[in-house]
Amino acid sequence: MKTYQDLQEQTTEKQRMEFCMQAIREHASDPKTQEAEIAEQYFNGLNVTIERYDKFITDVYGQQVKDIWSPNHKIKCHLYPYFITQSVLTLLGNGISFSDESTLEKLGRKFEHTMMKLMIDSLNGGIAFGFWNLDHLERFKLTEFVPLYDEETGRLSAGIRWWQMNPNKPLRITLFEIDGVTEYIKRKNSDIEILVDKKPYVSIISSSATGTEIAQGEPYAGFPIIPLENINGKSAIYGNRDTLDAYDLIASKLVNNIDGGEFIYWIIKNAPYMQDDPTELQAFLQKLRTSGVVATGEGQEVDSHTVEIPVEATDSGLEFLRKQLFSDFMAFDPESVSGGADTATRIIAAYEPLNEKLDLLEYQVTEFIENLLALIGIDDVPTYTRSIITNKAEEIQNVIQAASFTSEDYTTQKLLELLGDADKVADVLQNKDREEYSRFSAVTENE
Repeated sequence: MKTYQDLQEQTTEKQRMEFCMQAIREHASDPKTQEAEIAEQYFNGLNVTIERYDKFITDVYGQQVKDIWSPNHKIKCHLYPYFITQSVLTLLGNGISFSDESTLEKLGRKFEHTMMKLMIDSLNGGIAFGFWNLDHLERFKLTEFVPLYDEETGRLSAGIRWWQMNPNKPLRITLFEIDGVTEYIKRKNSDIEILVDKKPYVSIISSSATGTEIAQGEPYAGFPIIPLENINGKSAIYGNRDTLDAYDLIASKLVNNIDGGEFIYWIIKNAPYMQDDPTELQAFLQKLRTSGVVATGEGQEVDSHTVEIPVEATDSGLEFLRKQLFSDFMAFDPESVSGGADTATRIIAAYEPLNEKLDLLEYQVTEFIENLLALIGIDDVPTYTRSIITNKAEEIQNVIQAASFTSEDYTTQKLLELLGDADKVADVLQNKDREEYSRFSAVTENE
């Protein structure tokens, strides 16, 4: 793994360019980066294991050959993107709140949306990176960004981002350092060269009277790229891929068996000549597989026999794997709370694994946002309202019943949170204070 000190040792521009190319090659071949690429494919609905799965049969010569006759449906059940999306939307689906209303405006109108995408990237890759670009947040995935950490402090102190539309297009490279950005380009069959010389970061953009944007201000307080790590620094697919593959494989086999009648076999009677001629038997079987009909000679018969497809056993296997996946991913399973008595209690219990996981993820997200706010000079703290399925009528009733034991402000806050209006708590409380003050003033004047 390349480090920030390795970069500092490159004294000439040619050495720095060669360093960037070598760092990209090493990073792309790193097992963690490759696992992140696989996780992205699963998140996009492509189970690469099932996609590459082919069926084979043994011919009359005892050779393994690809089965081109029977169905080979490849079912992808998309459980992995469901688990990732559930975690992100439960934590960030209701937005991010700050004590100062202007904070969110300073972070940009797309900040909350970018944070959701960044969290998805960090779960897929184990880590992702947010770049504060003057007045808005951008995100870099592990599969496109080489982090360069300081050997002494362990902090991210530089990084290399690269992208290429296709192998025939130029390779674009951006080197991010504490004091600025340098852009390189490598065209096909050419050496890498500088595209844009190093330019410094600035923290303020203003507009002149002519409408021209003018960059001004001091450099950032630190490196403007901040890492957002998953709980254990590993991809969410780590340790779970085999179970996901097993689920999709069993589902695929079930559909293939039903579609192709795979559990049908034939008994050929009165055809002794085939026992000594594998070629004729192979041709016979191939015609039977392709057309389903074979003309036989005098006295010859072909009887088909059907073996019942083990649907119940397959369903049991799928249900077992499904429960295992929900448990391993610490996800909320809506089927576990469908109907029945004590629904509110069952919902709370079913959410407990997800809440425990989100407690850890929330810490990671909060640390990222606090580092970002410190970078751009904002003193604030983020809060979240988790998006969960609840028996709202029952919870509201509980809050009202407890109102005599709590303050009026607390009751108001809890009711607004249950109604999904947590961001309006400050305004509502201020309006209530003004109304009470107005009533008090009116009574005083009448006296």
